[in-house]
Amino acid sequence: MTHPIITGHRVEDLDGDCLPFWLVDFTLNGTEYSAALTDLRLAIEGNDALHQELSGQDWQDLEAAIDDYVSAHAGELSLEGVTAEQLAERLAQLRERSNLDYDLHELPGDQGYELRLPISGAWRRVCDYADAGYAFRGLQEIIDETTPVLKRLNANIPQALHDRFKIICAQRRVGMGDVLIDMIRDWCDERS
Repeated sequence: MTHPIITGHRVEDLDGDCLPFWLVDFTLNGTEYSAALTDLRLAIEGNDALHQELSGQDWQDLEAAIDDYVSAHAGELSLEGVTAEQLAERLAQLRERSNLDYDLHELPGDQGYELRLPISGAWRRVCDYADAGYAFRGLQEIIDETTPVLKRLNANIPQALHDRFKIICAQRRVGMGDVLIDMIRDWCDERS
């Protein structure tokens, strides 16, 4: 058997139907696989078909390779240490990007977090997260997948200033609108 080659990792949450979990992608003997991790360890539960396909030694080698991978990527895989302020900032980014009034509700008794939206006068669950770390990553995934709601802004500025601004943006290969959004966001942040 060849040693398993871990090619990457990602978090899955199955459209909010269950709590998020890590998937590790790997290649073994030229075949590509994915394995679900439980507490960042390979477990038979959730990987039944994979466990049946691999021999005992292959499974042990895979467990060792995943343990090595998790150790080497601990910072990326860790979901601990997210503060309430970081969650609030991420939630504000999601609200701004989506133009929807999302709420992140902490569930009682360390049961995690519930992301919800007000619909027809009642809160509707969007998804659940096991802890603050999963909530932080889950919010970022939604932000990344959300097309921002844009509003047109018109302003009259001197021609020379417009031309100078356009040239500088072109030289730096950035869009004029992107620069304006950043400048307006910074201005608002300084005053709020």
